[in-house]
Amino acid sequence: MNIRKLEQDEKNDALNLVREVFFTSGNCGLNKEGAHSFLEYVSAKGEMLEYFGAYEGDLRGIIGYEPQDYHIALFFVRKEDQRKGIGTKLMQALIREAEEAETGRLTVRALDKAVNAYKAFGFEEDGESKQEYGSAFQEMEYLLGKEWLGRDVTVTVELPYGSIHPGLPDTLCSCNVGYVEELVSAGNFIDAYVYGLNEPCESFRGTVIALIYHRDSSSIRFVVSNDRKYDKKDVINTVAFAEQYSDTRFLWLEG
Repeated sequence: MNIRKLEQDEKNDALNLVREVFFTSGNCGLNKEGAHSFLEYVSAKGEMLEYFGAYEGDLRGIIGYEPQDYHIALFFVRKEDQRKGIGTKLMQALIREAEEAETGRLTVRALDKAVNAYKAFGFEEDGESKQEYGSAFQEMEYLLGKEWLGRDVTVTVELPYGSIHPGLPDTLCSCNVGYVEELVSAGNFIDAYVYGLNEPCESFRGTVIALIYHRDSSSIRFVVSNDRKYDKKDVINTVAFAEQYSDTRFLWLEG
């Protein structure tokens, strides 16, 4: 099985596969209005998506996503090829690309009957299920970067403690802010906050105690400290000078 990105002139093959699987699956349980809306989306937006395709002779399955935020829009495998691990390989390819692109999370609006399948990939429910077009939908997300929790990293400081934030007028940095040095060699510049050092520094070595995700974007930020014992509220207050304007989710190093 060959998993690869599709070229622009191959996207029509992907969309034909989507329509084929959609029809043979009974319109995925959508009512007439929902099926019409889905097919309109495929025709209007399908070629604007990016795709990974699974090939074994011809195209056997696809995963299509919005490249600006890695939202999964289309995920289909031919009926006769389902339960053969093709979906897993497609998802793994997308996750690898998202990690390389410094993306904090993948998102999907899943039909309720597909929720358990996405959970098996590592997705979590995000909010309550909603009813639409005769079927229930569940917003879900896959958080990337979790493997960095508890690891020691070096932060190269760009905004020292007490300096004025260049993007936030009249705002002082209540901690040192920089980027994770270990990720630079891969071309990734992940922002990091230094917690627990209330004085300026040029470089800091510590443990990743928290990851910060933005719900309105695909960004991720690290919180790095030299002490694994910390107060979550104090950490939140420390980074609030920059994070208070965003809808955030914190993932903590526990224990």
